[in-house]
Amino acid sequence: MTDKESHDEVAYPADNHRHEAGERWISSPLMRGVYLVEFIILAAPATIVLGYLAMVLGVVSGGAFLVGTPSALLAGGKEDVQMAVFGGIGFGLAVFGLMSFWIFVSLSFDYMRGRLEASPQARRKYRRGVFYAAIPMAILGSLAFASGNVGSDSPFPFFFLGGLVLLIPAIHLGIALHAGVNPSLGERAPPRFSRGLSENSK
Repeated sequence: MTDKESHDEVAYPADNHRHEAGERWISSPLMRGVYLVEFIILAAPATIVLGYLAMVLGVVSGGAFLVGTPSALLAGGKEDVQMAVFGGIGFGLAVFGLMSFWIFVSLSFDYMRGRLEASPQARRKYRRGVFYAAIPMAILGSLAFASGNVGSDSPFPFFFLGGLVLLIPAIHLGIALHAGVNPSLGERAPPRFSRGLSENSK
């Protein structure tokens, strides 16, 4: 233990012990077992179905983009331009969705096997996954409401329901990654009396 870490322990004994206890609890075998149940019942079916639909969307949109782009550049027809634009948007949304699923699944397996480290890098990776998932949901939702296509025959309610199902394990995973961190003080609580100690040491 370094001098800084030992000093933090003295300066913040209650805060450090409380957050360390929270980290041990959320990472305990019991909570990882609860997450395993959440993943099997909720996350796995939604991830498989939505991931498959994202791949289909990517293939179809990518094909439309490849077909429509040359025609749009050469002929400049309205339909060709629309095909290229919407094909590119659809392909981008599919890529964002698949990236978010990959991050979620990789972090989930690390957590269930007890190998997940609540490090700043892992938390940044988790936040990237949330950001990648939010982009397709926001754009598809905006397009669906703008076109009025939100009825039972629209695919968006299905996507929205799948996203809600994934929220439960995703929140559990986020708590596990942020356990033991004091949000008001950053990664580690700075010494509360560091200024006074430094002045006294002079």
